[in-house]
Formats: sequence, structure tokens, C-alpha cells
Amino acid sequence: MKLWRPRFSSELLYFVTTSVQSHRKYLQYPAAKQILLDLFDCYRRNGQVYLYSFVIMPTHIHILIRIPEPSTLSNFLRDFKSLSSNRIRRFYQAVHPEIKIPKNKIWEDGFVAKEVYSFPFLEQKVKYIHENPCKSPCNLADLPEQYPWSSAMYYLSKRSCIIPIDDYRDYFLD
Repeated sequence: MKLWRPRFSSELLYFVTTSVQSHRKYLQYPAAKQILLDLFDCYRRNGQVYLYSFVIMPTHIHILIRIPEPSTLSNFLRDFKSLSSNRIRRFYQAVHPEIKIPKNKIWEDGFVAKEVYSFPFLEQKVKYIHENPCKSPCNLADLPEQYPWSSAMYYLSKRSCIIPIDDYRDYFLD
């Protein structure tokens, strides 16, 4: 039986969610979040990803991205998860050795990706990403722009984001 594979287009934006193994709070520390941000920034500067919106929660991430050719969304996320798993595991070994993390198993297998098919859908997903830290059960911020581990401050308060991002509004104006 042939497995169904979603089509991928380097011209499209994708709303992606991926979670930590067993929803453990491996991303609760600022240093773990910074590891992810540094990787996103590196991939972005090297032209391997367009990062339009993001939020890093203690147990998962949401991102709005576009992957230029020759890579694919699956390949990008495979590499991102592998690198970040290795670095986060080393962080825990050095700073929190009491917390044991299985070798290279920070992330759940797979991910959920939704093709962005319209500007209203895009705005709905950006709003969802930015409001995520304000929702129960996490309640990490009162206002989206107060949570530093997301792109909300860039879009909602016109301040610089913790890392440079690509403005999704420019994508639809082209």
C-alpha cells in the first residue's frame, strides 16, 4: 500500500505545530528557548527558511514559515528537530543533570502543517500563535506582546522581535 504524502510547494506558507515528547516541559527554560531562536535565526540568515511568525511554549512550538527550494518542509523540520534536540539535551546535561532526556528524543515524531490558502486564514493563524501564551492552562502573559518568546511584539507593538523575522504582510503584497 502506498502512503499518502501531502504535496509541498516552496511558494506557500505553512502553519506548523510540533510538540515535545510526551508534552514534557523541555522548553520551559529561557536557554532552551534561545537554542530554538538561534537555530531559526541561522536558518533564516542562510536563506533556508522564511520565518513569518512564531511562539515557543514550554511543550510545543507554532511557526508560520515558507521553505525555499531545494529543501522541503519535512527535511527542514527533520534537521531542525535533530539539531535542537542535540543542543537542548546538552543544555540539560550541563545545567540540569537531574533531568534525564532520552538521547535525541526531545520532539514527538512528525508535525502538523496547514497550508496557508488565504490572507484571512493567515491572519487567523498569526492571531492564534500570538495569543497562545495568554491562554489557559499556561497563562504565561497577560498580553501577547508581553511574551518575549514570540513574534507578537513585532506585529502588535511595533517593537523589534527577539530575532529578525519576515513580515507576512509583505508576502501577500508581492
